[in-house]
Amino acid sequence: MGWLIIMMMGLISTLTDIKKRVIPNWLTAGGFVAGVIVHIPAFSLQWLGGVLVWGAASFLVWRLNMFGGGDSKFFIACASVMGGTWTLIFLMYSAISSLPLLLFYMVREQRWRIRIPYAPAMFAAAVWLFIRNIAV
Repeated sequence: MGWLIIMMMGLISTLTDIKKRVIPNWLTAGGFVAGVIVHIPAFSLQWLGGVLVWGAASFLVWRLNMFGGGDSKFFIACASVMGGTWTLIFLMYSAISSLPLLLFYMVREQRWRIRIPYAPAMFAAAVWLFIRNIAV
């Protein structure tokens, strides 16, 4: 169930981030609520701790202007759905997936410092982790 939620969020956020440079609040809030609903039967302090840590880390990264607000909220929703440890791995895969996107925008804009739509990298990372999970 978690993979389906993550994939749907990733696809929708990619489309809106490329077109409007926005990840909708209804999407990230819905993902967060879906994660809470999925984890109610097996509620654990580890899950809650992961969500709180990712909430604090995402807020800090947003305040440092390293991510947009939608990107940060997307990571919090991912932590809610899949857990904190998975989200850490997801962040690393997202960073790797963002490199081709970053190069594309740097060449297109002909500048070194640019802001990119990060949702496509997050979606690519989710697909990559899904395929890796199936293969194992």
